[in-house]
Amino acid sequence: MNTNVHKFYLPVKDETYNFKPLTVAQVKTLTKIFVDAEEKPFDIYEAICAMIKSMCIENLDMANLSEYDRMKIMFEIFTANDMVADYKIKCPECGHENIVKPNNGKIIESMNKYKEQEIYFDNEGEDRLTCKIAVPSVKRLYNFYYLLQNKLVNSEDVFKCYI
Repeated sequence: MNTNVHKFYLPVKDETYNFKPLTVAQVKTLTKIFVDAEEKPFDIYEAICAMIKSMCIENLDMANLSEYDRMKIMFEIFTANDMVADYKIKCPECGHENIVKPNNGKIIESMNKYKEQEIYFDNEGEDRLTCKIAVPSVKRLYNFYYLLQNKLVNSEDVFKCYI
């Protein structure tokens, strides 16, 4: 009966939002979607976005969030619900197994310092290639995963969402 409200700072929006705790029913639903939609990246992405929106107390416009903020929200939700586990890494040379324990507080603190930056590139050549490189919006990745699931793009094309 976790009834606490969690406050999450979103650095790209430079705002703090209130989130309800993750429920057992939501975890079960997400698990079922992840298992059933193994080859359906759009269904998984859509379910995650819907879960985030349903947990936010304020009216959160998912389409205008950056992908960075979506990932930060997910990490905050996992941390608040004790879902970030230690993991094991085996040394390829000696075979020794190491246990890595993420420092969630430090990770969140570092994530809060992120400042959105767009990088502009211009090769100044005759062919004049100019582009902007930035973290995509949730809307852009949402559309990408829709196209990917319908086999209209390849998974390798994800970099185009950042350019």
